[in-house]
Amino acid sequence: MDYESERTRKLGCWDGFAVCTNSINAWTTSEPTPNFESDLDFCNFLIDIVFGKTYVEDLHRFWQKTIQSNYKGRQLAIDLRECDGLHGRL
Repeated sequence: MDYESERTRKLGCWDGFAVCTNSINAWTTSEPTPNFESDLDFCNFLIDIVFGKTYVEDLHRFWQKTIQSNYKGRQLAIDLRECDGLHGRL
């Protein structure tokens, strides 16, 4: 129920800043990007988190297309990077 704090990162838990910041920075622009899609590296990163590095090729391609279709903006990566926890809400 904790959030991704310095304390949890030191324990070896999810480090959203380390894994998402480079993608967010690479996608940041002052120009409009109405056709933005997450790159395949980021899609593969998300797929690997859920399914592991061993996967069926067709399933992998399905999820790449699904992620790119459903997450047209950078907000997904920002949300993953800056997750909050439940302790404060409890």
